[in-house]
Formats: sequence, C-alpha cells, structure tokens
Amino acid sequence: MFIPNSVTGITLIVPKDYSDKLVTSLMLTEKFHPAELSIAYPGSYNNEILRYSQEIEGKINKFSSILSDINIYGIRNGGEIKVSKWIETAKSISAEYDMLEKEIEPIISELKSSKSDREKIDAFLKEIEPLKDLDFDLNEEKKYGYLGFKVGYIDIEMIPSFLEKMRKFNCYIFVEKGEESNVAVILYKKEDEKEIEKILAESGFSEVVIPKDLPSNFHLAYEELKKKISEFDKKIEELEEKIKAKEVYLKDLYSRMYTVKEALRIYSQIKNTDYFSYVRGYIPAYEAEKIISFIKKALDNRILVIWEEITLKAVKEEKLPTEIKVNKLLKPFSMLVENYGYPLPHEIVPIYFMAITFPIIFGIMFPDLGHGLLVLLFGIYMIKASKGREGWYNTGLLAIYLGIAGMVTGILSGEFFGSLTNLSQLLWNGHPLIPSPFEEGSLSIYFLINISLKIGSILLISGTLFGLINSLMAREYFDAVAIKLPKFLAFSLALYPFLIYSPSVAGGLIKEAVFGGPGFEVMLIRFGVLASLFMLLLFEPLFYVSKKRVKAGISALTTSFIETFETGIMLIGNTASFLRILGLSVAHIGVIYAFTIMALLVWKGTIGAIAGITIYIFGNLLAAALEGIVVFAHTMRLHYYEWFTKFYSGTGIPFKPATPFARIVMI
Repeated sequence: MFIPNSVTGITLIVPKDYSDKLVTSLMLTEKFHPAELSIAYPGSYNNEILRYSQEIEGKINKFSSILSDINIYGIRNGGEIKVSKWIETAKSISAEYDMLEKEIEPIISELKSSKSDREKIDAFLKEIEPLKDLDFDLNEEKKYGYLGFKVGYIDIEMIPSFLEKMRKFNCYIFVEKGEESNVAVILYKKEDEKEIEKILAESGFSEVVIPKDLPSNFHLAYEELKKKISEFDKKIEELEEKIKAKEVYLKDLYSRMYTVKEALRIYSQIKNTDYFSYVRGYIPAYEAEKIISFIKKALDNRILVIWEEITLKAVKEEKLPTEIKVNKLLKPFSMLVENYGYPLPHEIVPIYFMAITFPIIFGIMFPDLGHGLLVLLFGIYMIKASKGREGWYNTGLLAIYLGIAGMVTGILSGEFFGSLTNLSQLLWNGHPLIPSPFEEGSLSIYFLINISLKIGSILLISGTLFGLINSLMAREYFDAVAIKLPKFLAFSLALYPFLIYSPSVAGGLIKEAVFGGPGFEVMLIRFGVLASLFMLLLFEPLFYVSKKRVKAGISALTTSFIETFETGIMLIGNTASFLRILGLSVAHIGVIYAFTIMALLVWKGTIGAIAGITIYIFGNLLAAALEGIVVFAHTMRLHYYEWFTKFYSGTGIPFKPATPFARIVMI
C-alpha cells in the first residue's frame, strides 16, 4: 500500500518451435514485463520480428492520431485475434491497416478540411451579419471615378472624435449602433481618400472587404455564405456518417493491432538458438507461482524456468520496474505523483498521503462554497467530456475532490460567492470556524498562521522521516546514519513546537533556543538541533579519518559542509514557505472583498443594481478561475519542492506488462 509491490525476475527457456505459444501464454497472464537478456545467453534475435515490431509501433501511433481526429479514445478491449505464428499475424494486421488507411485517410482529410473551411466561412458570416441589410453593389461606385466607398466597424468611444474630424469633408456617413462597435458606411470623394484613410486608421476603423469569389453586395454575400454553410454541414454530416459506419471495425482493428504490438514487444526480446528460445522479464512476486503454473500448463510443461535472486544491488544497477496498485478513485493523486516521477522499488509511495494533504491545503487556500461548487462542476464536465481519455477523467476526478475540499472550507468559513450572500451569519452568526480577516481581524491571521505552520511541520517532519526509512529499506545504513537521521532530528526538534503549541508559544521557544534562554525544552531544541547539524557536518569526514583515509575525509568535509548549510537554509526557508497557505487564503478573501466593495459602490437604483450584480458575478468568476489555478500551482509546489525533496527521488521505471486489447485465440 505505502511501498511498491515486489517483482521477481525470471528467464524462460522453451523449444524453439514453442516460441509462439510462449508469447501467447505470457500475453494471457497480462503480468509479464519483458526485459533484455544477459549477453551470457547464446543465440540471436529475429531481425524480421524486430522490423515488424518497429513498423507496428509506428502504425499504432498513426492510428491513434487518426482516431483522436474523429473523437475515438480510450479503446481497451474489442475484437478477437486468431494466432498461429505471431510474425504472420503481424504481417496480416499491417497489411490490413494499410488497406484501411488508404480508404479512411482521404475521408478524414476531407472532413478536417471541410470543418476548417466551414469555420472560416462562419467567422466571416458573423463579421458581416450586421451589414446584411446593405443591399447594393459596392462596385457601382467604380462607375464614378470620383467616388470612394468604405464599410466596416468603428469603436463606440472613437465615434465623436471621428465625426468631428470628418466634418471638413463633403461625404456621406451612416453609423448604426452596436454593443461594442458600430457599423460605419462612408461615401466620399476619391481626392480625399488618403486623408480619410488616415483618420479611419486613427479611429480604429476596421474595414470589411468582401472576397472576390462572393457578390460585391453585403446582402447577397451574406445569403451566399449561408448557402455555403448549409452545403458544408450536409457534406460534413455525410462524411461523419461514413466514419461512424466504420467505428466498430476501427475499434476492433485498433484492439487487434495493439495486441500484436504488445506480443511483438515480448517476441523482440527472445533470443533463438538452433533448438531453444530464451526470454527474460519480470512478474509480480505475489503472483509468481500462479503465473508460472499457468505458463507451464499452456506449454505442456515443456519449459525451464530460471528464477533470479532480486538483490538490492540488482535493483540499483539494473533499475527494476516498480509495480504500484492504486484504486481507481485515487488515480488523480497517482497522476500527480507520476508527473514528478515514478517511485523506486524501495521508496515510500506518497499517493495515499497526498490524497489527504493535497485537498486539505487546497481547501484552506480556496475557502468558498460557491467557488468550490464551480470547481466541482468543472470536474463533472471533464469526466463527461473525457470519452475514454484517462488523463481527462483523472483531471476531472481531481477537480471534484478539490471542489469538495473548497466547499467544505467554504462552509467552515461562511463564504458562498463572497460575503454578500451572508452565509457566515446564517450558519455561524458571524463567527465562522475559519474566521475571515475582514470580520475577525488579527484573530483570523493568527489562526491561519497556526494552521499553515502545523501543516508545514507535519509535512517536513514526515518527509525527513520517510527519507530515513527509505535509506533503511535500501540498506544504505551509512547514508541513513550520516545524512538522513541528522536531518530528521534537526527538522523534528526545530518544528515539533509548532505541532503542539500555538505560534506565539512555539515562536517563543525557538527564540529562546536561538538566543540562549533557560528551560528543558529550550535546551532540547538548541542542543538537539546543533548536535544534529554537527552530526551531519562531521560524521562522514570522521568516519573516513578513522579508516585512515584522510584525503577522502577532507573531500567529505566539503560535501558535508554544503549539506549542513543547505539543511539549515531549508529548515528556515521550507517552513516559511508554508506561510503561502496564509497568504493565498487572505488574498482569496481580499479579492472577493474588493469586488464586493466595487459592487456596493455602484448599487444605487435599478441600473446601479444591475451594474453591481454584474461586477459581483464577474469578480466571483474571475476569482474562481484565476485563483483556482494559482492555488493549485502553489499546492503542487508545497508537495513537490518542500515535501518530495526530503524523501522521494521519482527516478524509477513503471512496471508495464504486455497487455492484449483483443481476445487471443491460438490456432
């Protein structure tokens, strides 16, 4: 649960003509992670298999791109694949894909092109929609060489100055008011064109030019564009119907191709001699006997199994794959951890801890029932729009968790889309469990400082403890004693006061410890931290000197000095960094408070009420969107930089067993 599952290495030897059965049986277990054989084993790899493995891999990538273009994602199971020889199946499936590509790629290309052209036409249609009632030919003015004609849009704010500047010209100007800009039609003398164009540029005039392939009449051009849109819609619908008719086959073929790709992933690691075939890989240790029993039965016991001794040296030198099993509901936190890096086989996996700390920290920095509800709704949208895309689904599920966290802290702080909704009074009589700086003043700040430092102390102490445990699990006892133990003691002794006391009391103890005050706890902190830092500084150099390796000791002293200095800086800097929980929580409330004041200032009369409501809604939406992103980023930082760096390397490689997507039938 908290550490990766153990894997064991095996090498399998079978008669050469049993190679295909071996690959099939390993595929059916869905638990075999192929690995490279030692050079000690004789034989050679099958070059044809290697070539087809690369070819199928490339075609799978291209196929995935094609499927994403037509919104087909997350294919996991489908179809049936009959196998006698995997190389023959690979050739057949490759040829089948080539035929499909020739048939469907032109359809998809035409569909994409049609959608792109439709979007361009639709954009221009919207641009000229306010001009659709101008039913005259723009080219008519060409009959009169002395007349010029301009049609376009002009910013509302610029109209007064524009009209003033145009008064000196003998021209016709028609302006129709819009919401943000006005439609402007200008008929002028050609001799004034340069001056008028300059004034138009200064006034932010945006001219609308009808393309040459359309009638030079806005009304007729608009009708023509609507007709083209209708034609494109019909064409797109026909193309989509063609693709939809093949959807089942596309999923079936993709499943079979992926299955072949995975089989060749195993086959490409097989070495062959004249009589035998060898393959090596990893299987979960807790299922090893069951897996081998299945393979032996599938191959009529014509197999030799060589078990590898998994030592820590092998783990470090070869980098064994790491298998972690995570419940589907915790996948979002697994995604966050894997984004930093994959765990080593002997590292504590922080997924379960992060599932608790991440929402709590996010919620404290984002305390609003309404904003949390918006994040929750965004998460539901992401899940519904995922269409099999695991990344989208996990992001949506994470947003739901964080939205719920924000809603819970919003209830505790009495915030629902800011203070105007009066939730604090309704639930807490104006004294919520998480006090607002604008209601409780310094009491709120003190409360948030306390929470921030307690969370920081928990993460920093646990992080250094996990680092110590990781070294012990890896049997790196020297590293554990010389580095990890002193760091754990230094962080624990310096930060434990913040766990059990209020910030003022804890701060007083730290102050007394630094400046030489009396008392048992003060002396424990002072001498305990100093002893830990001296241990970090001197243990390794003294160890080498005791072994009469003076040069190594001097070199180690330089390294340990840097380590000690860095630990001292981190002890201060990392702890202070958690005060960003306080800062962002106050900033969140401050932004909403500012929009509340702005709304109340204009809230006079009907128009003022409408303006106030608009400001308040806009402010809440802006806060929910921007602050949600900022708070998420800072929550990530507190975990990645302040916490993970104490114990988590993230340099492992994932356990990826060869997995079939289609049902395999051996013939």
